[in-house]
Amino acid sequence: VAAGKTTAANCFANLGFGYGRYSQVVERVAAERHKPVTRALLQQIGHEIHEEHGQRWLGKMLLQQLPVTENLVIDGIRFPEDHALLVEAFGPAFFHLHIGASYQVRRDRYRVRENSAAKFDLADFHPVEKHADELAGLANLVIDNEDTLERFSSHLEQLVKDSGRR
Repeated sequence: VAAGKTTAANCFANLGFGYGRYSQVVERVAAERHKPVTRALLQQIGHEIHEEHGQRWLGKMLLQQLPVTENLVIDGIRFPEDHALLVEAFGPAFFHLHIGASYQVRRDRYRVRENSAAKFDLADFHPVEKHADELAGLANLVIDNEDTLERFSSHLEQLVKDSGRR
């Protein structure tokens, strides 16, 4: 929570990447239930999906709605099963960039964005978030996002230039 995953995904989308995120599927389920979308509701429904259908179901639903484009960015990987499905789906073209930040930096960002540090703790300790740190060990590259938004964005733009994926 508040590490910079969606910020990075939006940066890549602005550079021409197709964009998809796991929560799009969860939001669709919330809309079918006629529920207003909040982070807490998305986490609750995401946990229900994980328990009832499994991450592969969620991932397959996401894959069906991804745009057809050469380069994609997928936001919101939360479980090792998500990583495994994407490796299977995209093979060596799949590049897992893991973005992390310290607890305090993430809490401060959340407090500024949502005007509540207490809600950060509720969000950060939710069961759907507990495997996020495990994903760093599966990633091709780990970025610690402790810097300014401008420097973070510049770093991401340089990664794209260096990869030749523009």
